[in-house]
Amino acid sequence: MGEAASASASRGRLARAGAVLAVATLAGNVLGYVLVLGLSRILPPADYGAAGALLNLTVIGLVPALAVQLVAARETAHATSRAGNAHLGALGLVAGAVVGLAVVVAAPILDDQLRLGSPWAAVALGLSLLPAAGTAAAQRVLQGGERFGRLSLLLVV
Repeated sequence: MGEAASASASRGRLARAGAVLAVATLAGNVLGYVLVLGLSRILPPADYGAAGALLNLTVIGLVPALAVQLVAARETAHATSRAGNAHLGALGLVAGAVVGLAVVVAAPILDDQLRLGSPWAAVALGLSLLPAAGTAAAQRVLQGGERFGRLSLLLVV
């Protein structure tokens, strides 16, 4: 009887965590939509096009971080200590640094091809990929460690 009660409590805890994550994911996506909607209202068409190109380039630039996320979640779920997870955050930062550096180096080409008006926008994007990749790895470490409350907060922020 004790095992059945424990299993039921565990399922209930996971169901609540799943609900909180669903709400946090929805809130994060709504905030992203509000950002794009706001940009479409306040920016002239050419600037909005440049912002859209940079947002899409961000998604492409974070693909290596997404791969690190998957590994981080799996490794964290199997790890026996938090000390073993330190390399996962570093791996996320390295992935972000490599892609970010490539974007910074390619900034003049990106400026020309995407008609950004200045290479500095691409440079800023490249520099932002480092902390974004680190955050992505942190999200999956939280997921793998079943710290869903903190993960939910990070998703919204």
